Amino acid sequence: MIAWDKTAAQEIALPDDIWTIGGSEGALFRMEQQTTGQRKIDLAARHSDRVAALTTAAGAERDRRKVQEETTRVVLEPTTQPALRRLARMIIGHPGAIATAGLSLLAVTTITGSSPANMVEMLIGAVTLRVLAILIQTSSLSHEQGLLRLSAGQMWRDETVFALVFCTAAFLLNWQITAAITTIYLILNFSTQVGIHLVGRVILRRTAAKKLTTGDSWAIVVGTGARARQVVDALLDHPELDIQPGGFLDGERTGLWRYRDVPLLGHPDDFKQLVLRGQVDALFVTTEPHEATVSPKLLDLARKMGVTVHLVPGYGSFPAAALEIARLNGFPTLVYRATPYRYTKMVLKRAADIVGAIVLILLASPVMLTAALAIKAGSRGPILFKQVRSGRNGRRFMLYKFRTMTCDAEKKKASLWHCNEMSGPVFKIKNDPRVTRIGKYLRKYSVDELPQLFNVLAGDMSLVGPRPPLPSEVLGYEPWQRRKLSVRPGLTCLWQVNGRNAIDFSDWMRLDLEYIDTWSLALDMKILARTIPTVLKGSGV
Repeated sequence: MIAWDKTAAQEIALPDDIWTIGGSEGALFRMEQQTTGQRKIDLAARHSDRVAALTTAAGAERDRRKVQEETTRVVLEPTTQPALRRLARMIIGHPGAIATAGLSLLAVTTITGSSPANMVEMLIGAVTLRVLAILIQTSSLSHEQGLLRLSAGQMWRDETVFALVFCTAAFLLNWQITAAITTIYLILNFSTQVGIHLVGRVILRRTAAKKLTTGDSWAIVVGTGARARQVVDALLDHPELDIQPGGFLDGERTGLWRYRDVPLLGHPDDFKQLVLRGQVDALFVTTEPHEATVSPKLLDLARKMGVTVHLVPGYGSFPAAALEIARLNGFPTLVYRATPYRYTKMVLKRAADIVGAIVLILLASPVMLTAALAIKAGSRGPILFKQVRSGRNGRRFMLYKFRTMTCDAEKKKASLWHCNEMSGPVFKIKNDPRVTRIGKYLRKYSVDELPQLFNVLAGDMSLVGPRPPLPSEVLGYEPWQRRKLSVRPGLTCLWQVNGRNAIDFSDWMRLDLEYIDTWSLALDMKILARTIPTVLKGSGV
């Protein structure tokens, strides 16, 4: 017989002797005992499940906070790259190869007693040939690949090409050099190049920092599978690449997971916030074929935000775009570069920045001295105003300007925000009450920007490029606007010569992206030429 127990909400089988008086009383007593025990078990199970759920939630929250703290520490606390490491990179690279070729020839000709005129001719010829050979070989390389000769094979090819070119030039130009001297020179040059290359690589590996340095590129790896770990192994085992793996993004794995002390930073959906919060130079897409972690939406977001994308072969197809084939410690990667420029052109641009900054500093030194004295006499406070700005790919640097406002200008900014005349996350007022009397004239003719010439010399800025924003402004950028940080910022750009503050923020961003997409050395010269009359007229301030 079957009975329904309301309190236990279940069916109970009754014994066959239920119809007898003793049987019914015994059955009811046993049923009551069974129901009470079952209730106790159910209550204990529900309590245990609730405690386990709360414990799991608390642990997940702790893990999330630790991951967030780890991400903030890695992104926002870079260290300074050692001077010895920077020197080693120059020595084992093409600059060191040029210097070694010249010094080796100078040593051989001095020992053999060659005439001074002939020695100078050969020295100039050897250095010139070396520079031309490097420019030809690196014309198709991106700027990260152009400086370093990371493999012994590449160095061997470089020296072989140089030896052939040197012998050909000596024959065609009829240099007064014997075959024996030529042989001694080429052997000495090759031996010195090999020794310097090996010593430089050892220095780079021993001076490798365990955390991000100001000279490193910061990379995020998508995926946590075997291919992702291979990429991290290559980056960590070869610190001379100066690419620091900052963390993983994975759509399936959660919690405090890490590989070789490289932490899991979160889900691929967190990529946008990571880029906006700090420096992100590259995205390595390394997911396995069976994984669906990466979507075209993430790749398109990286493109819009100006982050270089490395597609490790085996992932799949990439939207039709300008792709480059590169090698990372022997295995190939497909690189999509959001900024279309080459190493040779960037070397020329950097050389023009250095020469131009030195010349402008010398020419403008009387103006800067007069401005400094006027600021000191006009109001209390320091002469220079220092402010942290976001440079190339979000890299933080200290920007210098002549102080044109009162010392408490930053404190008053919040109370004046309702007067902001510019759309977007930037803050600009035409008649800003915080500007001093002297500062008004300095700003009108852009004299306050002259100290940034020293930022150009330091490599933080260029003469021509998009203006460096505040990190707080970058947080308010749309993804497509962040791509302006994919190049080195500058003193002047299309925005300055087309109206400056009279232009809306969205149009300002579009002008910056137009400059990036159409960049050339001729465009830089054109912008510099248009900047001079704009500054002298004081228009657009």
